[in-house]
Amino acid sequence: MKNPLTLSLILALGGTLAAAQQMVCIATTASVAGSYAYTATQMPVPGAAVAVPANPTTPTYSNTTIGQLIENINGGGAFGSAEVFYFDGAGNISVVPSPIPADGIFVNVGTYSVNSDCTINVTLTDVFNAATSGPGVTTPVQASLNLVGLILGGGSEIDLSMPLSASSTHTSTVIIPGEFVTRLNIQMIRSFPYGCSAADLTGAYGLVGAGFALVNGTAATGNTTTIQPATFYASLIFDGNGDVLMETANPLSPLATVQYTGTYNVSADCSGTMSLTSFSLIPSQGVSVSPPAFSVNFVIIPTAAYVTAGRVTLNGSANRASLLFNLVTAIQEFAGYGQAQ
Repeated sequence: MKNPLTLSLILALGGTLAAAQQMVCIATTASVAGSYAYTATQMPVPGAAVAVPANPTTPTYSNTTIGQLIENINGGGAFGSAEVFYFDGAGNISVVPSPIPADGIFVNVGTYSVNSDCTINVTLTDVFNAATSGPGVTTPVQASLNLVGLILGGGSEIDLSMPLSASSTHTSTVIIPGEFVTRLNIQMIRSFPYGCSAADLTGAYGLVGAGFALVNGTAATGNTTTIQPATFYASLIFDGNGDVLMETANPLSPLATVQYTGTYNVSADCSGTMSLTSFSLIPSQGVSVSPPAFSVNFVIIPTAAYVTAGRVTLNGSANRASLLFNLVTAIQEFAGYGQAQ
């Protein structure tokens, strides 16, 4: 007969393990609800650009945010964008089109379901490419795509990519056994429902991103331009009115070249864009150089994302919002986050 104390310990441990197993995933379709600000980034392919073969059944795309997102993903090329989706907790995904239609604000553009292991399946459709009818009129094929991903924090964050495929243009294939490798990442954070403005960004912020840059080769390497992994740093000061101000700093600072000036705008749905110009100092010549301006897409995310009743996950500083951002130019592509300093 087992010792009563040993038996009690076994029962207690068994109950603890059973409870732990039950709590592996707390997310459900119902817990994924509300406004989700997202950045979508698809990294470049080394070498030639991805070529999509012509197909008579290839759908056309509307000139809307959802239409361009689906087109960019289906195209397989490098891109970056930032916007907002709305999840209703019952398996439906909506957007707010621009301009806002007279018959309502939200338009359903997809469906989703959360699995018991905290994975998620998402289907998006370009519903704005509406079917038409009439003599001599060709009905367009509405574009759609399927995404898969993970739920984090009980529903406070969603990360999506393309399903695995041996012929994927997104490199969503098993390169190393047991690993999921992809060039596409859509990061969503439960965010403010509405009502953002330029005043929500004030003070000093630091931006950190990871990505790739085109690097020109030398004569020794055959002058070949290659894609190299790179990291992006930026030090910004937002004035709350749409301007990015130059920080007064010692030009000999080791990070003097990461300071930027420019402008920014914020939409009511908490998405926005920046136009930035860097300040570069060449110490040996004592002169500064201002490269061409570039555009950055971003979404504002709150300082706290509520997971379940009584639980809060903090993001950023205690009193100022954070950012998700990406930037894509002809020579570089980065995605990352920004936090108040």
